[in-house]
Amino acid sequence: MSNHEDAEFESMPPPDHEVLEKVLRQSFAVGDEPVDPALTAALFRVVDRHGSEKDLSEALVSELVLAVISSYFNVVPEPAGLWSRMATSVAGTLCDDPIARERLNAWWNGLRRSFHEKH
Repeated sequence: MSNHEDAEFESMPPPDHEVLEKVLRQSFAVGDEPVDPALTAALFRVVDRHGSEKDLSEALVSELVLAVISSYFNVVPEPAGLWSRMATSVAGTLCDDPIARERLNAWWNGLRRSFHEKH
């Protein structure tokens, strides 16, 4: 990670809850499954690894956010890279908000059900 990327990340404002909500709404269908097949596949890979976890930890939310980022931007983030750090920051913001966390847990459990119905 370059000093420029570090400075750029540090100068970013915290994620806006309304923007995050909009991204989640656009990312997912009315049901439990994402609209985009590539995003569905990326998220199902996370469910395949962590499907036994009924409640979301911040680390798991970060992994889900990273799956969305990877799908949208068609990137393979480095573990300590800018995308991964951004996902961790977004996950922290989401997990700190009780309403967002409740919605994420409900969505996660729906995604788990959808995955198990298909596999």
